[in-house]
Amino acid sequence: MNRLLQLIFLALAPIMVASCATSPGQPDDYAPYGEEPRGPGILSGDSGKIIIFNGEDKAQPQAKTGSGDNPAPDPVSSADWEEFSAFQRWQKAKRDQDESYLEFRQWLEFEQYKNWRDSQQQ
Repeated sequence: MNRLLQLIFLALAPIMVASCATSPGQPDDYAPYGEEPRGPGILSGDSGKIIIFNGEDKAQPQAKTGSGDNPAPDPVSSADWEEFSAFQRWQKAKRDQDESYLEFRQWLEFEQYKNWRDSQQQ
């Protein structure tokens, strides 16, 4: 039995060595523990550096210019910007649970009550 295992190993050893020698090696692209990998990531820009605040103050989003068959989208209108600003204020009020948000919640409950009452009357 021992002799059979030796023969199998001797038959397979050149095949294993040849397969390792013919496969192309790929460079390891890893970062050691505690170091940041190079290149872009979730919080990094194209340069690979972490950017938390780039120092540019953009009051309104800028429209991207298109080319060819894709025309440039319309710039953000002031009405849309005001609506978005109101939405941001509403989110802040919701987060802070201030009086205006509580009033909004009561109004929603009242609308649900009216819908329920109307369904009961029919």
